[in-house]
Amino acid sequence: MLPLVSRTFALNIQRLTGTLYQAVLIGYLLFRMADTLEDSPALSEEEKIAGLTSFAQFFDGKPSKKLFFSIVQSVIEKIDPTSPEGDLVAHGDLVLTCYTALPTTYREIIGQALKESSLGMSRYQTRKRALSSKILQLKDWNDLTLYCYYVAGVVGKMLTKLFCLNRQLTPLCRPLRRQQIHFGIALQMTNIAKDYPGDLTRGWCYLPKTLTDSVGVTPGDLLANPSLKRPEITRRMIEKTLPHLDGAYHYIARIPPHLTTIRVFCIIPFVLAYHTLDYLRQTQIPKLPRERVQQVLKLSKTFSSSNNALKTDYEQTLRHAPLAVL
Repeated sequence: MLPLVSRTFALNIQRLTGTLYQAVLIGYLLFRMADTLEDSPALSEEEKIAGLTSFAQFFDGKPSKKLFFSIVQSVIEKIDPTSPEGDLVAHGDLVLTCYTALPTTYREIIGQALKESSLGMSRYQTRKRALSSKILQLKDWNDLTLYCYYVAGVVGKMLTKLFCLNRQLTPLCRPLRRQQIHFGIALQMTNIAKDYPGDLTRGWCYLPKTLTDSVGVTPGDLLANPSLKRPEITRRMIEKTLPHLDGAYHYIARIPPHLTTIRVFCIIPFVLAYHTLDYLRQTQIPKLPRERVQQVLKLSKTFSSSNNALKTDYEQTLRHAPLAVL
């Protein structure tokens, strides 16, 4: 199921082993269910708010299949059951069975993260419901950062807690926690820089108003012409994403090289993110070619044993590369 809902995260989750692998896999699939409740165009804002709120409450008590299906029934009835997301939700009881089989500590970490993320996403749905226009645009960079925190930064907190169950990482937990939300925020901002034309068609403009005002466009302009001012928008998004990518690098650099599986798990999405932004800046094409993805995967294996090699590639590819529009 995992490669169907995310080929990218299938690449790195499958590098993990043991109970950590099981917990991250199940946690990710549960987060994808919450994302489906938030993203599905077949659901109204009212249905999304109710679904996300109930999903959060689901992890307060003892989860049951009956309760799960009472929450997602409206989703199952309205979304395409042959789509990967529809198939995941329709067979979510299988994921739930695996979740309940995890050790209690792992379940508590995952459940707490899902609750915080789901409630955070529901707040943005509440804002959209109260809006008179068809498109909800985020206000400023702080608003965007908070949204990215709820969607992805919370995942970074969850992963750090799961990693720190490994006694070899216990002494490093405090410095890891200082950078833990930056990783997810950087990845989410990268996705927004790539995918904002599609988001607009769903009624969401995650590009903040301060950004669109500064380049002289409106969400309506971008909906009508997705390529309008795209190079300049890409440049501004990269500028704001870089501090969070820096945090992601420092997070990875703290993980000892001998913990290879955890390092590779973190390195793959990080390297894919900054290479994607570099390619987007140069071509305005949001998807890396397959051959470059393969190159990144080979590089990631090399970087697992060398922080200096990772830092050099990051700086040469994006961090110290010219930010002027090409």
